[in-house]
Amino acid sequence: MSCFDTFAQTAQYTGTAEETIITLPLADNVDYTIEGKDRELYLSFSRPLADRLQDIAAKLPSLVAAANIANNQKSMLLTLKEPLSVQNFRNDGNLIIKLRKQDSELADRGIDSRLNRLLLNYGNHQDFSRFSFEFAPGRKPEYIVKAGPETTTVSFKKRPDLKTSKLENYGKAAYVLQQINPEGGLDIIFPAKLKKSFEHENKIVFDLENSLLPQQQNTEIVPPVATAPINIRNQNLTRLQTAMTSAQVAPVQPNQVASLSFSWNMPVGLSVFRRGNYIWVIFDHPQNLDIESLREAAAPVADEVLQIPHPGAAILRILPKTKLNASVRKEGLLWIVDLFTRDAPEETKDLPVYTQYNVSNQPYLFIPSTAAGEVVSIIDPEVGDLIVTGTSTDIGLGIKDEYRYPELTLLPTIQGVALNADALDIALSRGNTGYTIQAVRRGLNISPDLDFLKHQEQLNQIDNRIARLSADFNKELLGKTFAEAEDQLRQEIIKAEDEQKNNAKLELAKYYISQGLGTNALNILNKLIADKAPETETERFHGLLGVANFLAGRYEQALENFSFGRLPEINEAVFWRTLAASALEPTPENNAVLISYLNLVRNYPPEIRGAIAKVGAVTAIAAGDDITAQSFIDILKTMDTPRNLMPLVNYLTAEKILMQGYPRNAIQEYRKAANSNDLKYSSLARKKIADLEIRLNVIPPAKAIRELEGLRFAWGEIEFKKQLLSDLSDLYVRNFDYYQALRTLQNLEKISPAADKPKIERRMVKLIEDIYLNNQADNLSALKSLALYQDYNWLPPKSRHYNAIIQKLADRLVAVDLLDRAYELLDSRLRTGELTALEKATFGSRLALIQLFNGQNHEALDILDRTETPGLPKTIELQRRIVRAKALSGTGNEAQALELLKDDYSKNALLLKSEIFWNGNMWGDAADAIKYLIEKPTPGQPLSEEQINYILDWATALKKAGRETVIVRLRNKFMPYFKDTKYYSAFSVLTDTLENDQINIRVIDKAINDIETFSDFAKIYNKSLLKSNLTEAPAVQNNVRQ
Repeated sequence: MSCFDTFAQTAQYTGTAEETIITLPLADNVDYTIEGKDRELYLSFSRPLADRLQDIAAKLPSLVAAANIANNQKSMLLTLKEPLSVQNFRNDGNLIIKLRKQDSELADRGIDSRLNRLLLNYGNHQDFSRFSFEFAPGRKPEYIVKAGPETTTVSFKKRPDLKTSKLENYGKAAYVLQQINPEGGLDIIFPAKLKKSFEHENKIVFDLENSLLPQQQNTEIVPPVATAPINIRNQNLTRLQTAMTSAQVAPVQPNQVASLSFSWNMPVGLSVFRRGNYIWVIFDHPQNLDIESLREAAAPVADEVLQIPHPGAAILRILPKTKLNASVRKEGLLWIVDLFTRDAPEETKDLPVYTQYNVSNQPYLFIPSTAAGEVVSIIDPEVGDLIVTGTSTDIGLGIKDEYRYPELTLLPTIQGVALNADALDIALSRGNTGYTIQAVRRGLNISPDLDFLKHQEQLNQIDNRIARLSADFNKELLGKTFAEAEDQLRQEIIKAEDEQKNNAKLELAKYYISQGLGTNALNILNKLIADKAPETETERFHGLLGVANFLAGRYEQALENFSFGRLPEINEAVFWRTLAASALEPTPENNAVLISYLNLVRNYPPEIRGAIAKVGAVTAIAAGDDITAQSFIDILKTMDTPRNLMPLVNYLTAEKILMQGYPRNAIQEYRKAANSNDLKYSSLARKKIADLEIRLNVIPPAKAIRELEGLRFAWGEIEFKKQLLSDLSDLYVRNFDYYQALRTLQNLEKISPAADKPKIERRMVKLIEDIYLNNQADNLSALKSLALYQDYNWLPPKSRHYNAIIQKLADRLVAVDLLDRAYELLDSRLRTGELTALEKATFGSRLALIQLFNGQNHEALDILDRTETPGLPKTIELQRRIVRAKALSGTGNEAQALELLKDDYSKNALLLKSEIFWNGNMWGDAADAIKYLIEKPTPGQPLSEEQINYILDWATALKKAGRETVIVRLRNKFMPYFKDTKYYSAFSVLTDTLENDQINIRVIDKAINDIETFSDFAKIYNKSLLKSNLTEAPAVQNNVRQ
């Protein structure tokens, strides 16, 4: 073919007899698609460029019969004189299209070299079955073969357009499976073991073993009959039906019911639908079903029950004896499918089917359902085409009626969704809130006004004064600049007759609304209300008023506006009312309504679309609906000023990713918004990043605190500041900075409404309780604990645990010798008289103990007397007895003290008695008391410092008492534990372990007489009292026997 001249300064044609090349200048930001099938070639562009190819039929008369260009100049359909193969690519700012003639023989056999098409042939041999995949020259597909013990899988990397020839003659045709693999390609699974595979010319050949099906083991194999290639779209195989009609079948009884039970150990989804003569039952998890039991259960109403193998699903196909109806029940994890010869008692809940649009304004179908299960694909062995079904995890959710679209058919279902697609690129997928049916890289071939037509009848029945707001904007004005349009409308108001001025004002209000200027529109509309204009009593006016209030952020007023008159009967008003409610509080119920009217959004001017999309995306995210959220985000992406909206888009995208359960990926998207100059979304994103990183333990609380503190004044929106301060307080608590936590809560209380203040105060009181009652104060010094209490002394009295808080704080102060501060706390509370008898006694015990530590024994006894209460719990009574005994011994009344403690063997009592005996030189009694303080040693474990002192004190008392026999036993028992310690020498001296010639009598006397070297019972006793808070169980007696 000779060269062709350039035309329209754009397209150039060159080529030879074998190949024609079209060169079309194309900017990098212009998208295009080229699709070819049979004798048609379809070209589309994202901008109106198709007219530059309008002379293509004249320039290529031997190839192109006709060229039809769309009115929008964005697409064209070429009718070819013969099938052509097409290649296309970009090169240096040009689109290169190469056209080649196809092999006529291959074209006649359905192998289109323009497409990824394969022809699957079958042939039977004596020892094996041969399958071959035939492809066009130069179009060899990428594939791998997986040979299993009983199956052979051919996996294609890209999904081919598969045709078959003579497949119905294969005895296991019903068991040949076809499924989409994880890479988006196609797996074909044959139910036989691989013998060998090879490639020959343009064929991929597989020889499989001729093993018999289990039910055919005793049946003679009938040689296949030669037939013409089948049309897998139209021909219905009748092999099984013919076999069944040859059998004698009992007539079906009226009102028969068969119940098929399917038990599972996990939650699964189910799809049940009818196609042709069969009922299909499909679960989205594999399981070896008890097929014999199922056949027996279905026998009264079904001729055949067959399980079709599938690696990812359990599939049952049922052939009824007569027309059957079905319903589904569920009991826990048990699914039950009931088959009826009469009407089913439960009617299927119909799932609505909506048309929606992606970012490129390409239509797709959306079926909302919060119970969407997994998607399963299977070849129908009776027809040979692919059925794709979406299971449902809830009962009775299906599609009542068949929907026929140009490229697919939605089958009627009792449960779930099922479709049969005529185009290879139609895909069914599931999301959090429903099923999506879309074409890959293009829109579905359906009417763009499909949903509008569905609702048109209702709209036509409404008073024609109520116009659709989306169709009520002046398109001419929208094409002008704002200043030009506003000036024109104001001039029209001035020139209008008196009876038309109000309508002219409404036109200006509508224009402001179209520009997203709700406040400007409200100025006009409210003036008309003040003037009591008759137009204000119409639904149309209140619809405009509602939209204006919505755009101005006055959502509650908008809700009221959309409730006027008959507006609740109009779809568009229902949509806006739901949108306003969602702006106040997004809910899953609101999201379901927004989904159903989503097609309305694309008809609005851009500023209104943007306002709708912001609220809609937040609502969808709150409802866990990732599909609808993405639809609203896509609307924002297509705005005329996308750069200004990118921080919002990034933030909403991150919110959607987080909702899907990918927090680390969400952080990356939040960072895009955080790094922007948008004050609002930069602040929101920075806070989200800090929240997520602290949740994921990526950063310590201190770093998160620094980040959030930097946001205190970054964005002034009140709800943002309230949440920020609330989270900051929690972080300060985690960082043990209770001062800042309480101070932050005080700041939060100041900016919160009156209704929220009591809740915040309760939160502060709870924090005080955690600090002083739940041992959080252990992270503070005693002085800081006291200072915190004094600075926020108005909070503890609001706690019902006020007295316990005072006692805990007093104990901490005593522990660090801040006795006077502790005494003031307890004494002031005791003097108020707002104590129960038990609390009074407890406070008295603590005050008396403090006086003991101060050496004020008489004052301690006076406090105990003043707070004496009969009927105290035994533990409190024992505490007070020990404190009284200590005070008595301090006043010289040792005999009374010992009488109080004679039957008390608690640790504190033993320490006190040991001290009294020791100080009174009553060495035998001292030795008897001390021995109960000594614990049985653990072999291999060193003695504690406290136990070492008790043993040395015991040895001293025994020495003074002259109990040498006991000392010998003491030495034998404890010498191994003193060896290699700094106390070895003292222990050796006290227990006489030195040789006679090494005994130094003066050293022994010094060790015995220097009691202070070892014994300080008062100190140990005081420590024990503090450690145990006066609570001590009786010691185990006779740990060490004399």
